[in-house]
Amino acid sequence: QEKNTLVIFMTDHGGDYEFGGSNKPFRGEKATLFEGGIRVPCLMRWPGKIKAGSRSDAVLSALDIFPTLCALAKVDVGSHQLDGEDITGILTGIQKRLPSRELFWHTGSHAELKRGQWTALRQGDWKYLETSKGTEFLFNLAQDPHEKANLKAQHPKLFNDLRTRRDALLEECLPK
Repeated sequence: QEKNTLVIFMTDHGGDYEFGGSNKPFRGEKATLFEGGIRVPCLMRWPGKIKAGSRSDAVLSALDIFPTLCALAKVDVGSHQLDGEDITGILTGIQKRLPSRELFWHTGSHAELKRGQWTALRQGDWKYLETSKGTEFLFNLAQDPHEKANLKAQHPKLFNDLRTRRDALLEECLPK
């Protein structure tokens, strides 16, 4: 059975420095939406399907696991729209990347860690981010994966377009 089983180990979000976690070299920590709070390790083992020792830098989401498992189990999801994508091609090495897509995050407040709500939107290599204190950022993750350079002043149209799209997603997603 071990030769026919896909095993997945992953965490839900970054570690917290107060409790000994480290997300270096990425900025941010647990309950934040900097890359250190959302970019997490994921290990998978699937003998004969995933090449041992292989790595991928594809932009994936935990939301991709359910559609992938459905596809592998040949479960027909019918007309149901799933939030993730089938990443079987990435796992087997047939694909290097998924088509460009939009990823959106909105956190609630985290009382134990004394953190408020955050939002982030990623389109391709670009990421809009608003912290719980209302500070806004624009990053190009291909050029700056550690989020050191806030590019909102250099790209005001893109910054405003992403903020507008974020607002629309918040309106769509949050209860009325």
